[in-house]
Amino acid sequence: SIGNKADVNECELLEYLLKDPETAVVGLYLESFADGRRFIEICRSAEKPIVVLKGGKSAKGAAAAMSHTASLAGNSAVISGALAQAGVVEATDFKQMLDLCRALSMYPKIPKKVTGGVAILTYSGGAGIVSSDFIDKTTLSIADLSQKTKDALEIIYPEWMPVANPVDLWPAIERGGSEIAYGQAIKAVCDDPNVDAVFLHYYAGGVALNFDISSIVETARKSRKPMFCWLMGEAEKAKEFQINTQNLGIPVYRELYRAVECMAAVFEREKPESGGAGPCKVSAGTHEYLTKLHDSYGALDEHVSKKILAGYSIPAVEEKLVDSAEDAVSAARLLGFPVVMKGVMPGGIHKTESGLVKLGISSEEETGDLFSDLKVRMEGKGNVLVQRQIKGGLELIAGFMRDPQFGPCVMVGLGGIFAEILKDTVFAVAPLSLQEALSMIGRLKSRKLLNGFRGFAPVDRESLANIIVNLGELGCGNPKIKEIDINPLIAVGKGLVAVDATVILQ
Repeated sequence: SIGNKADVNECELLEYLLKDPETAVVGLYLESFADGRRFIEICRSAEKPIVVLKGGKSAKGAAAAMSHTASLAGNSAVISGALAQAGVVEATDFKQMLDLCRALSMYPKIPKKVTGGVAILTYSGGAGIVSSDFIDKTTLSIADLSQKTKDALEIIYPEWMPVANPVDLWPAIERGGSEIAYGQAIKAVCDDPNVDAVFLHYYAGGVALNFDISSIVETARKSRKPMFCWLMGEAEKAKEFQINTQNLGIPVYRELYRAVECMAAVFEREKPESGGAGPCKVSAGTHEYLTKLHDSYGALDEHVSKKILAGYSIPAVEEKLVDSAEDAVSAARLLGFPVVMKGVMPGGIHKTESGLVKLGISSEEETGDLFSDLKVRMEGKGNVLVQRQIKGGLELIAGFMRDPQFGPCVMVGLGGIFAEILKDTVFAVAPLSLQEALSMIGRLKSRKLLNGFRGFAPVDRESLANIIVNLGELGCGNPKIKEIDINPLIAVGKGLVAVDATVILQ
């Protein structure tokens, strides 16, 4: 932590520590970023793990940061997205930051994740169950043990005890002692291709658990599978065990949840890319069209906004701008009923609240009547848009913005009317690669919905990622654009369609 950065800022400090041979992992407490984009670029190129604790995420915290170091806390969602994109692990408190640093110093390379399966070796059935609950909240899972592993464990188990994961070793310990039980179990799970990591439970003191931890560690090390340890026990013996085990390169924690948090962080840390995508296919005339808008500013209407998006290979719904009731009827007939009719006006971002969006129009008579109604509502100032109505499909949101600390950024999330309520969005610095866009999608809390859920077809993640990449290219390539909002972006078949959009010029 470097306070108000009167002389040295976080970028300079980070560059020094990344080159320092005595530093294995870097932990930073920051309230603001002197140069967000440079910081992210340094993190992207880092060969050492980096953990950041960002202060001032809440409104009150941001106000406190302003009085503490005269720093602007920034948009916490943008900061979290940028850090994750750069492979930085974000902490929530000082103790967690130190615990994360400890785990990452022992496992600085991102482990190979085949199944994400964890084998839990425990002396307590209850602790195994609680561990499973914590693991279920991460992207890891409880490993499905192979039949070969189960057969190996059955040798040390009493006949009445079924083999399962979590592997409750207490009956095996009573039968043959902890040395045999833990030794056989660690070998069995480390040989199992379904197991990516081992979560070992240990009680220091007492007569039942007394085995050579170094042989256990050596077995795990040979398998190249990370092992984490949860420890309880008598104070002095627990302290001795923790020191000895961590000297062997195995992180030890006194709380189950913290051990799981750190295990997940080791596996979930993203391998950062250099950033930037290949050349985006831009339709002929798009640049010229944007040039004509050079003297414009503020929110463009929906129709103009979607023309710009379409020029950057972002699919938009079929629609017609009409000047009369007769034209509206002709457009509806051409697009096919049912249709949607909208009143569009520059600056009119929230049309629904103004009664300017009419859905499910199914007749020519209704079309003509609604044209007149929309014109009255707009006091004759706006235009009327007739659109093909898109059926079903999960509604998403995507966008572009210019952040004061990180510059051009893109966003994706759950859309529709729930966008502002649920606020499930992920940000990243633009331009970005297709893989970075896919990683963004994978960080959504509602990501499971994209696999298909209760009548919603699966969303083509690559198509969505391409739209995110192209939004970044559009915004980065046109400094006049301040913000882009696509909401909703509806999944249709193997693609997605922008049903409503706003481009804001500066």
